[in-house]
Amino acid sequence: FRQPSSCPSGKPLTKPSSLPTQSPFRQPSSCPSNSPSGIPFCAPSTNPTGRHTFSLTPTIDPAQRRRLEDTNGNTYSIVVDGFNTTLQYTYDAKFTPQVLSFTPSVLSSGYSENVTFYLGNYGREFLSRNITVMIGDQYCIDVNKTTFGHLSCVLVRNASATTVSEVPIRVYFEGEGYAGSTVLNVLPTVLRGFQLFASNPVNGSVLGGNVLFIDGFGFDYRHPQRHVVQLSKVGLIPYTVYDKLLLSLGFSVYTNRSADEVLNCTILALNASQLQCRIPDHNSPYKNHTYVVSLTLNNIVAAEEANLTYIQKMDFTPTLTNTVQIVSMTTRGEYVFTVQGTLLAAGNVDVKVGEIECQVVNMTNYGDYQILTVLTPPLTAGTWDVSANVATKGKALSVAVFTVGLHIETVRFSTTGGSIAGGSLVQVSGYGFSSICNKNSISVSTISAGDFWISDFESCVPYKLVLRTPTVLNYYLSHSLFEISVTSASISVHQMNASITFDASPFTYSLAHTPKTHINRTSGYGGLRTKVLVTSYKSDGGNGEVNITLAGKGCSQAVEIYSPSHFYDIEIDCSLPDLAASATKYDVLVDVQPFGYAVSNISSTFYIPQLTSLLEANAVQPYDFNVSMFGGLNITVIGEGFSDPMSVTVCDEICPTVVASFTSLTCTLPARLTRQAVDEVRLLGLSTDLISSVSGTLFSSPAPAIYNLNIMDDGDYESYTYFNSYTCSIGIKLPVGYAVSPYRLRFYPRLRHATDFSTVIFEGSNDGGKTYTTFGSLSFIHEGWNFIDVASAASNQWFTSLRYRAADTNKMSRCSLAEIDFLGITAAVNGTCPIVVHSGLTTTYIDVGTAHYASLQTFTPVIRSLFPNNGSALGGTSVTLYGDNLWPIGADDSISVTFSGVGCQVVSHDAYSIRCITGARTPDKVEISSITVNVAGRGFAAVDSSVEFLYIDKWSSLTSWMYQEPPVDGDIVWIPDGQVILLDTNTPILTFLLVEGSLYFDRTKDLSVDAFYIFVLGGYMEVGTAEEPFEMKATITLHGDRYKTIEVPPIGSKVLAVADKGVPASTFASGIHQTGRYNGHLEIHGAKRLRTWTKVNVTANAGNSWLITSEPVDFKFGESVILTGNEKPNCFLYANCFGYEELVVYETIGMHNVTFTQPLAYDHRSEVVEIEGRQVDMRCEIGLLSRNVIIQGSEDNSDGQLFGVHTVAMMSGVYRIENVELRRCGQSFNFGRYCTHSHKGGDMEGSYVKANSIHHSFQRAVAIHDTNSWEVRDNVAFDVIGHAFFVEDGTEKYNSITGNLGVFVKPSSALLPGDQQPAIFWAATPNNFWLDNVGAHSSAHGMWFEFNEMTSVDPGEEATCPTGHALGEFRNNTFHSNARIGLRIYPRWTPVMSDCNEFSAPFPQYLHNLLSYRNGGN
Repeated sequence: FRQPSSCPSGKPLTKPSSLPTQSPFRQPSSCPSNSPSGIPFCAPSTNPTGRHTFSLTPTIDPAQRRRLEDTNGNTYSIVVDGFNTTLQYTYDAKFTPQVLSFTPSVLSSGYSENVTFYLGNYGREFLSRNITVMIGDQYCIDVNKTTFGHLSCVLVRNASATTVSEVPIRVYFEGEGYAGSTVLNVLPTVLRGFQLFASNPVNGSVLGGNVLFIDGFGFDYRHPQRHVVQLSKVGLIPYTVYDKLLLSLGFSVYTNRSADEVLNCTILALNASQLQCRIPDHNSPYKNHTYVVSLTLNNIVAAEEANLTYIQKMDFTPTLTNTVQIVSMTTRGEYVFTVQGTLLAAGNVDVKVGEIECQVVNMTNYGDYQILTVLTPPLTAGTWDVSANVATKGKALSVAVFTVGLHIETVRFSTTGGSIAGGSLVQVSGYGFSSICNKNSISVSTISAGDFWISDFESCVPYKLVLRTPTVLNYYLSHSLFEISVTSASISVHQMNASITFDASPFTYSLAHTPKTHINRTSGYGGLRTKVLVTSYKSDGGNGEVNITLAGKGCSQAVEIYSPSHFYDIEIDCSLPDLAASATKYDVLVDVQPFGYAVSNISSTFYIPQLTSLLEANAVQPYDFNVSMFGGLNITVIGEGFSDPMSVTVCDEICPTVVASFTSLTCTLPARLTRQAVDEVRLLGLSTDLISSVSGTLFSSPAPAIYNLNIMDDGDYESYTYFNSYTCSIGIKLPVGYAVSPYRLRFYPRLRHATDFSTVIFEGSNDGGKTYTTFGSLSFIHEGWNFIDVASAASNQWFTSLRYRAADTNKMSRCSLAEIDFLGITAAVNGTCPIVVHSGLTTTYIDVGTAHYASLQTFTPVIRSLFPNNGSALGGTSVTLYGDNLWPIGADDSISVTFSGVGCQVVSHDAYSIRCITGARTPDKVEISSITVNVAGRGFAAVDSSVEFLYIDKWSSLTSWMYQEPPVDGDIVWIPDGQVILLDTNTPILTFLLVEGSLYFDRTKDLSVDAFYIFVLGGYMEVGTAEEPFEMKATITLHGDRYKTIEVPPIGSKVLAVADKGVPASTFASGIHQTGRYNGHLEIHGAKRLRTWTKVNVTANAGNSWLITSEPVDFKFGESVILTGNEKPNCFLYANCFGYEELVVYETIGMHNVTFTQPLAYDHRSEVVEIEGRQVDMRCEIGLLSRNVIIQGSEDNSDGQLFGVHTVAMMSGVYRIENVELRRCGQSFNFGRYCTHSHKGGDMEGSYVKANSIHHSFQRAVAIHDTNSWEVRDNVAFDVIGHAFFVEDGTEKYNSITGNLGVFVKPSSALLPGDQQPAIFWAATPNNFWLDNVGAHSSAHGMWFEFNEMTSVDPGEEATCPTGHALGEFRNNTFHSNARIGLRIYPRWTPVMSDCNEFSAPFPQYLHNLLSYRNGGN
């Protein structure tokens, strides 16, 4: 389930770093193994054994070269072992290529650069020549050639900056040598480096704001945003290595940095040799500091011959004093004022009042101080700070303030009398008003009705407000007043107030001046002609303008019809606007200027008229149609009153709205899986996963005695049903109109009661339960999940109910289940459906059209394959899809294709193929991998599940990386959420690899990954899958030093970890799993093997180099195996104590006869013996240690420090490691650092450690801590320090430890006390499933149950008592040839019915088929 993962960036970010301190620095050896063939880079040693020495004048050192013009001096004799020969070697101008020119002419070591060379004398076979390029000591990558002697390559940035120097260019032609410059015997050179030279100005304000000019070399003028200029206080204690690591990963740190200690200078302009940046300003002065100026490009810090410094000091800070004097002011609120200050003459001065920019019209310099004259635009009332910024110094320290007054000059009403419903226009003039209308608090006062606040503004500027009078309708109705006169107006802006009192009221609310209206309808649709009668609309000089609006929309196409009965009456005939149908009525605002809004009345009650918008649906287009079983066809319902909130259903499923207008609603038909469609999928052989859990109504016979049936679907294995009956059944009935094609029944018996069960039958009915068809049965029921698959004869039939049934009557409680799940394909019986429109007003049935879900064979589009199956996220990939029924139907012949939600532009198509060009997938368009094809007139295509297109970018491609900067040694690599990377080349040794997006290993290549940390945090990392394992070789090597490498909480170091993103950063966050794209996913699957271990069929004797296996194996030449001994050990720590052998395979003949590269050192007794009539298998084992996928600790210090790689699922995540070789793993004496580990994972069902070899471990093989339902199966663990298979603290349950082979565990001197007597299998609780395991050659015990009296739990959790726990299941486990005890139970185990109540009834436990033999303590 691939979750490509909110995207900080569309491309991975590489962050080079010099940390950690032990981070390897790759320095070329004197004879690098990667030197191109034929390059004379290393001189042979003086006298190598068995080889001849050749002496020849070196070709690299210019001082040793002869000038080519000296034609007689360019031929040399060859001397072999001190003896002259007749052989000669000639330096010849004819064979000397030339570099005539190259671009660019200078190179930066701070960023990668494309370099192009123009060559001469390059020969006829130029395109086929092997040519390498080295600039300085660095190879150029991606060398490309053209027919005209042009050669280009990419010079990757250095891992650290270099000073500017002239470096040689070595263009090497295999078979000829180096190219010269225009002077043949001189190598071409180029200036390269990344360095700062100077910074100006050198001092400035303690409030920042200054602009720096920095000179240097190697700036990336094309990408200013890559540069970071930082000013760091001199003497500042640097960040620790750990803090730097966290900061590089984007996390915060706890190291305190005050704001004045580090300043980031914002880039303003940049070219190759100079940049400008602004120091951020701030309101409070910083302390006097001297700063070091540094420049970082691609996280590489520029070199400096001497530190560049900048002084921030009060002495260099301009000031403004509180001496503001107003010179003049206009009626619009424009001011001229003066202000005094110091250091204002250092450069141009910018002045602001608040945030408003002002104009400096004059500056007078008085020596120690200056006076500025400033002109402002119209300002808003308030007291504002006056600020200034002075070029070359920065922000001034200002105590100057400027107060802007608030004043109402005039208030002009559009009429002297207006509507009681408000709406008359008012213009307020003055100054100090806010341009943001709602910042002006304005009201009018009346004689008898109090104050009314205005909220209806038309426009606002600092010197004028245009607004409408507020309504007094409610007050008028409640007090029966004839008139309400306005006496004054007041305004408040930014806590400043102004008012105006009128000598005589300029405006009166009166019923006489209130227009009256009558509307001839109270409901309707948009477009309906509506008559609005208005009276009194021209009285007292009204201008006759009438505007009618509903919800802000105008009543259109108005026609005025004057009434013949009264001069001042008018009838307006207009079309209602399009309004969404709604149960809420719309106000009809009839605006009659200058009076305001008209009212309607019934008797003496006045009100704003209202109208209800109705819904009508009367047709659907197309009229009668077929559609794909996957839906996708757009239908349009025709009518009036539609809007987005409305919905259409088809077959009771929502038809998602595409677009809604007033007159139509278009939606996309949903998928409808029918029985006919499923049958056709099978007939056509399509691979489409349609199986899911069956939904319906659970039933049983008889009814359960305790609890109800729904608890069998709650995911809780401890809740269960119980039936007081010898016969019982549990089933599910499908909804009417649906049937199921059964696939599987799975059920989970009541815990520790599997032995109560006998035969169980899975069956189905199609006649309401009268008769049943049997699908399959299961006779042996074990603990945990059990499965019954449907026999092929019934798998294509259809049923309306399924059930689980006990087959006989000799036991009770065979229906006592914790969980049950019926799986199958659920489909509708009928493919013809009605179309229904739903709204808040009514439900309208459309009876003029019907949806017909059509045949897959003849109608539904089908996609069977495509090529290619991947492409770059940059888009532009041509993809061809192949299938059937791809020709559109109807006038619209369009086809749409999307890959993971991104459109693919169709360029051609026919009935069987579609070709399209992929679009660019940006981070905001990240979706789970998917393909949709929609064919006009048909709908969505059925896409075969094997067809997939993945947006993926190659690691090796420069365009995959931010700024086209590929990683180098020591880099931190972040693959962000949404980015998908294909690892197609070996990585450098990375400091940190953080995967929040997706990382796939290229299945066609042998690959290696080297890092100090790999963390899949909410991302997806895949090295093969369970279905398609990785077949090439992959090696993941983790580096680190026990004493130097930083431990990153909580994952540690030298680690491969997976976790969900967003899990709370708490110690007590066990098992908090995230869903969707934040689910961390680690998938590592090596090549499948026939089996990981088996028994040796007959005794293999010392001196023989072969043996016979009991089962077929596929061991290959060169692979390592472990062969167990089978005798009672005579000591406890070394191989010769036990007789095991680690061997190398030569070949396997006939899949049973395994031969080795050396003879056996010991006899390996392998026999089945009969004891008291029982056949006892006492054969020894052989286990495979080698795999094609390897996870390992680095060779340099893992063994010496007992400090290897550890892998972990940290409190969450999906962790699946299968057929992998883990070696040099585990970190001795360090808690929580094991080869494989689920740490506080909670429910980890679906995760597993399966079929791996885990050998030469410094601590444990598999650790299960506070984890449930994890699968540990078929692993081989060999040579392990401490307990190997380890169940940690007693809270773990339902984990399956099955089919594992553990060989040779050694004591640990500093972990748990019990690790001094290690067991191959050790558990702090029995509440798990232990099946078919073998433990041999422990220095102490084969298996040890060491239970605590009570578990230590996290806050909020309930403690349990492992000594009282019952087994999950224990069956067919073997322990032999261990130094002490086969199975040890110590200190005690007293299972009882209630685990923490020792006085509750005993609960007998059964260890089925335990075999323990030839152990030292037996």
